[in-house]
Amino acid sequence: MQQTLDDVVTEVASIPEGWTATDVSRRAGINRSTLHRISNGAVEPTLTTLRELAIVHGMDMTVQLRPLSDPDAATAATLLLSATAESTDDLPTGVLSWMDRLERIAAGVKSDSDQQVTVATLQVLSAAGRASDLRHRAGAAYLRGRSDALRLASAGDAADGQWAVSGGAAPAFSDTTGLPGILWVSDVAATVAALSDTHRSTRDPARAEVIVAPGDECLFRDLSEHDGVCVVAPVRQVVDVCGLGAAAERTALDVARSWWE
Repeated sequence: MQQTLDDVVTEVASIPEGWTATDVSRRAGINRSTLHRISNGAVEPTLTTLRELAIVHGMDMTVQLRPLSDPDAATAATLLLSATAESTDDLPTGVLSWMDRLERIAAGVKSDSDQQVTVATLQVLSAAGRASDLRHRAGAAYLRGRSDALRLASAGDAADGQWAVSGGAAPAFSDTTGLPGILWVSDVAATVAALSDTHRSTRDPARAEVIVAPGDECLFRDLSEHDGVCVVAPVRQVVDVCGLGAAAERTALDVARSWWE
């Protein structure tokens, strides 16, 4: 059974019925205070500690790597590079974690003083794009067919709910060939149904001409309108394209460089 790391920590740091924290900590070879901090999220346990706790619960662990596609990374980059400041009080923990990671990337940039801000910005965009790669997004649909903004907008309207375009359908990249159009929606199934007469699905995300992906509240909060089509924020357009492979990333960063230089 696959579980997130947070779920694993919660499960193995629990106290089995009839046991005490002392029983669990002694068998796992850790202090009671350490067990308490792990269960409260105050400390991040090592893999060795997690495995010892799992053994206490009669389980074992395997570690599996998978392609990264975290929507919180794109949200964090959009917020960090947005022209308008936004309070972080109500942001999800995942977004805050990614803001910290991206700020560390920016802080580590070594460049001429007049270029440092631009170089740091481009590195943040690149890192966020790669971390939020839509070719591996859970719940996304990959289609072949028309990918222009008007066709995707028509599908978004037909499916009801919120929607916005990005990728090759966004204004900044509409003249770029080979980029899939991205349609962010609140209901992927309904949108795919609205496209079913003109589009067919593909199992290979790399061959997709249209990506229909589930959007969240943060994404739909900062939209603009271009010729009657809802479009994600400019920073989000760049991040989305950066996640579509090396060639797409170079194109996206060239566009971003023209904005900040």
